Amino acid sequence: PLPNGTRHITFNCRIPPFNNKKIREAVCYAIDAEELFQASVWGVGEQANQLIWSKTTKWHNPNIKPREKNLDKARKLLEEAGHGKGLTVQAIASASYPGIFLQPVQIVQANLRDIGITVEVETLDWATYWRKWITTHEYQLITPSFATVADPDDWYWGQFHSSADSSSYSGFHTPELDKLLEEGRDIVDENRRVEIYQKIAQILHDESIAVPHTIPLHINGMWENINGYSGDSVGNMYWQDGKGLPRTWIA
Repeated sequence: PLPNGTRHITFNCRIPPFNNKKIREAVCYAIDAEELFQASVWGVGEQANQLIWSKTTKWHNPNIKPREKNLDKARKLLEEAGHGKGLTVQAIASASYPGIFLQPVQIVQANLRDIGITVEVETLDWATYWRKWITTHEYQLITPSFATVADPDDWYWGQFHSSADSSSYSGFHTPELDKLLEEGRDIVDENRRVEIYQKIAQILHDESIAVPHTIPLHINGMWENINGYSGDSVGNMYWQDGKGLPRTWIA
């Protein structure tokens, strides 16, 4: 079994209300990440506390600790943000993959009700969901999932460098992140790269741009008479470029 990406709750930081850090923090303290983990993969995998990286990889920042659910703190942050009487936010979900996209947002909806936030969920067909998620970013809150990447630049750049806003789920960018991402892309010293990407993970945690909750396991199983199969570099099923399934046969 190999770690297979991360499932998380992400805020659209381009627009209100989640362009306000205090509101993002309030949501982070109100969400029960353990409940999301259990519901997402029935407890089979790893509970995440940062984007992308499993604790089994060198890119994982061991200094980041998961936030414990604290409704009093969440309510106080909402009040400080000027929303002590609550607010309403919009989320999108797809029933095409209910365990990944729909069930988590329903749990978030129930969790946030406890601090006075009403989550209105729009359930969409897959094509419309994909367009609003990836292309037009028409949401305030979303529950995306992505596959494991081989190198942190493969995902961090497209998500958090200001030149790549069109591909970013959150739209969160800062000059400090730009500088770190550019250095991480340009240098070859592996130890320095680890420092850079662990620092990026810390910044994203401190800014509360998402609530990571689950790292599912990728498990490939096959009969003894299956030959030639191999996954890609991170264990995903592969069927392109003459590799993986196209080179598999039954003997």
